[in-house]
Amino acid sequence: MELYLTRKTVVEPYKVPFQMLPFPKYIILNLADFVKLPNRTLVDIMAIVVYLDTIHCTMWGPFRKIVVINARWSLHTIKVWGDLLNKNALH
Repeated sequence: MELYLTRKTVVEPYKVPFQMLPFPKYIILNLADFVKLPNRTLVDIMAIVVYLDTIHCTMWGPFRKIVVINARWSLHTIKVWGDLLNKNALH
């Protein structure tokens, strides 16, 4: 999917809904806090993909760098390795 912003694009601030659903309860972390999580922790990320690198092959397996920007306008680089890359990014 591609997104194009033109002069006619209207950007409005996000308004929190009046009532949030009680379940499921999510713990929302800042992207910088993911560094503290143990390896192989499964997380969901809400961010905008700014840059998607090509797939690189090394002796440790294939990987791809993804640069995202979060709601606080900070850029973060994520590396996707091996099995996760093969299962998700190559389809």
